[in-house]
Amino acid sequence: MSGTFFGSKVAIITTSKCRYVGTIIGADKKNELTVLGNVKCFGTENRVENVTTSNTTATVIPIMQFANSDIQVLNVVHEHPAVKSLGNIPVQSSSSPHKKSH
Repeated sequence: MSGTFFGSKVAIITTSKCRYVGTIIGADKKNELTVLGNVKCFGTENRVENVTTSNTTATVIPIMQFANSDIQVLNVVHEHPAVKSLGNIPVQSSSSPHKKSH
């Protein structure tokens, strides 16, 4: 991951269809991990049928790591001024979500 993405606020949708919003605070290129800080979970938001979601947005998780292979969609919500690249994870502005191909 390029260091230029650090400090950017992003929204991630995982392969389990849960959405998380947080700030990129780190990455582990060797183990293919992305680390977010001050993370809020928004659940599946009706992306999965027959799944009950609770109001989890009130809880802020200080640090959370995601395997890059578990990230289905990554949107930049608020760019750090120098945002350019996130290594092998394709990203788009929040106006047009990008889905990773499998």
